[in-house]
Amino acid sequence: MSLQALFATLSIDVQEGRKVQTFDVPGAYLHAEIPEDEKVYMKFEGDFADIMCEVNREYKKFVTIERVRRVLYVRVLKSIYGMIESALRWYDLFSSTLTDMGFEINPYDKCTANKEINGSQCTVC
Repeated sequence: MSLQALFATLSIDVQEGRKVQTFDVPGAYLHAEIPEDEKVYMKFEGDFADIMCEVNREYKKFVTIERVRRVLYVRVLKSIYGMIESALRWYDLFSSTLTDMGFEINPYDKCTANKEINGSQCTVC
């Protein structure tokens, strides 16, 4: 959300005496799946390849040697931190979840959504 939208929302909260709650979504990006038709691969080398094989022994048969290093390629099924597309995938999931719940995305700040609940406005930023 933009800094201006944050200050505007907080100013309205104070003026109207609204209750404010903050929260974090642990591992937010991990909730956003990569579409089936899109293939993203990750390369693990050396000790990291070994660690992955300890976590899942099935990976051992996929380890290859490249330039004297053990290498494991895996297909990524969920967005992960560091992927350029992860933030957009998370936003798409988050905003579609809110709209499915009846929230309206603010046309001036796409990271702000509003819904009237029991006669009171609920704002999610």
